Amino acid sequence: MRGRGTFGHERPTTAPQFGPFGSKWTLKYLLVTTSPWASGVKTNMAAIEVGTGKVVWHTEAADEFSGFFTEPLGAGFAIMFKSIYDQAPHPTVYIVMVFTGGASHGPPGTFLRP
Repeated sequence: MRGRGTFGHERPTTAPQFGPFGSKWTLKYLLVTTSPWASGVKTNMAAIEVGTGKVVWHTEAADEFSGFFTEPLGAGFAIMFKSIYDQAPHPTVYIVMVFTGGASHGPPGTFLRP
């Protein structure tokens, strides 16, 4: 199902149990939360293929969602997670690289979120 965006562009809409965060510029994939997103709460997430509704990646995280970036020309997301106990303005995060072909990994170590 699709709706109209600010400039008349089509935008995907989701079922109420999903909280959309971002999509690829082609609107082929949508990054969503599958659990409530609130401070200090573990965040479950998924990447969904918009045309079919197929879940191409999901995680039941032990940590809180902290931000994301998209790969403009490819099929990938970089997702930042942080400890549910770290509520500092610039928390320590780790990064998960999600490729919608099914693989996910990230650079080793943790980073200070700007």
